[in-house]
Amino acid sequence: MSKALAGFAILVWCQPRVILADRSIVGDELLIRWKHERHGWISPPDIVAAARSTHQSEAFTLHIAAEACRLIRDLRNRGNGDVIVAVNVSPQELGLHPLAGCVAETLAAFDVSPACLEIEITEDPAIAGNAAIGEVQLSLPSDSAS
Repeated sequence: MSKALAGFAILVWCQPRVILADRSIVGDELLIRWKHERHGWISPPDIVAAARSTHQSEAFTLHIAAEACRLIRDLRNRGNGDVIVAVNVSPQELGLHPLAGCVAETLAAFDVSPACLEIEITEDPAIAGNAAIGEVQLSLPSDSAS
């Protein structure tokens, strides 16, 4: 996993978010992909599990956050400052490392407004039936990097 992260083998693909009525693109959702040299394509849940099992969850999250912020910055520099980029985070990742702090630092490093990044909590089959999960709230500065 660390070799894949260091060598940028874990790719981030963009899926446009489109308003069907006028076909306008209002943002992107980042999708992770990894074509392992021996095992072929690895599914996103297995990528997350590999990061967790090799204690690379924080590095993995930082990699994805940096890719999202790089995209936002590049789109802004091309005149598309209103775009929102969404990234998915597994609920199991929330307790493994300081997600809000990692994301806030990455936003600041790329000079990206927190309003441009959307964090989506994925459904996790292992805990989907657990009623004790409750509500998760990330506290990011309202607009520290405009």
